[in-house]
Amino acid sequence: MDYAICYVSTASETLSKTEILSMLRAIKINNNANDIEGILINSGSNFFQLIEGEKSKVRNLYSKIQQDPRHHHIIKILDQPIDNSIFSNHKNEFCTISDILPRKHYLKRFISYSKQKHFKCYESISYVMERFVYGNEKQEIVY
Repeated sequence: MDYAICYVSTASETLSKTEILSMLRAIKINNNANDIEGILINSGSNFFQLIEGEKSKVRNLYSKIQQDPRHHHIIKILDQPIDNSIFSNHKNEFCTISDILPRKHYLKRFISYSKQKHFKCYESISYVMERFVYGNEKQEIVY
């Protein structure tokens, strides 16, 4: 059985756009190398991350995330075992999305897939993800 943790946080005031992009690349490489699946979204000065994998790996990673000085005000949204990884059909590649380097089609694909598969633990997360990226603007997401 896999495990998932999801959180939101605020970037450190000193973190530049260049540093954010460099961080996103490094996180993607490290998570892929450690069999961590999921998604990290950067929107303005905010982060939204969902990580999945073996329980000990996910918890160890989250412990490191909590100590990372590049962000603060970490709010955990989800922390629980999961029956099925939502990312197992995405070639196990960790996904990063940023409004600096938009890739919103990945987000649309994730939301669509989670709704199609009816992953109960992700019902509220897909809603939060949409609001996180699009805010209150009327954005029609085509699934």
